[in-house]
Amino acid sequence: MYIAIFSIVQWTFVGGICSLAWCDLKTNMLVNSGSISQERPWHMMRPRSDSEYSETPLRVFGTEEAEEAEAEADSHKGLRRCNNGRLIVIISAVFLGLIIVVGSIIGFLQFTDIFEVKTEQKETHPDSHGIVYNCTAVPLKIYFPSGDQVHCGNELSKANASTAPNVTFPAAEPSTGYLLVMLDPDAPSRQEPTRAPVRHWLVGNIIGSEFHVGSFGNASVTISPYRGPGPPNGTGLHRYGFFAFAQPTPTLAFDPLNISLITNFDVVGFLEHYGIGSVASSNYFTSQF
Repeated sequence: MYIAIFSIVQWTFVGGICSLAWCDLKTNMLVNSGSISQERPWHMMRPRSDSEYSETPLRVFGTEEAEEAEAEADSHKGLRRCNNGRLIVIISAVFLGLIIVVGSIIGFLQFTDIFEVKTEQKETHPDSHGIVYNCTAVPLKIYFPSGDQVHCGNELSKANASTAPNVTFPAAEPSTGYLLVMLDPDAPSRQEPTRAPVRHWLVGNIIGSEFHVGSFGNASVTISPYRGPGPPNGTGLHRYGFFAFAQPTPTLAFDPLNISLITNFDVVGFLEHYGIGSVASSNYFTSQF
């Protein structure tokens, strides 16, 4: 539809230009013949209407006078057609410009949508086991005792991330309970994550007011103790994601987990079992052997 409208306006514009070119040629011919004045070109003249000729009949006494009067009438009719052609060119040029602008905006928006869809597809790769490893609008703030900070996929050494970090969630609701999860979705490698995800840390019942400062109070419970990154040699970069989930109640009675069995952790099943919903905040880093 858009292409059809563009084609119609485009050819109307081209037709108007051709009409003006013909009018210019015709005007030059009339000037050379003396039918109109050279001092007032066609676009400066006001052509007479047919009614002006009918209301003021010509009084012609000879053949030569009649021919001159007829030539004058024809020249003014031609000027009217030229003026109409000029109006068509102006209108079609305006519409052509609007169509180009609108088309550019539509194209840009479509390109933006495609880019966003591709980005989203990349982030929700199946190896994430139902969780997207990224930084949310308000990410978790994570500081290790080594001084390193986690920031949207930056690389940290295994040694500098070997001890549990301080994790804060500035946007946490003060009276809400939260679950903190740390996972590795790339075990033993990102190309073949047959043992993923690996459970590296689980802390529940973190009260929002305590989450603001990263000081987990007595109500919090460590469901699975912290384990630092340990990517095997030759497996490349591993992602280590931290996720905060809002619990349905401030405190939950979490069942004990086998802390020696941390691979192939069913994180989705765990969340569903306790009625825990979507991610409230996240952040992640990468590490390799």
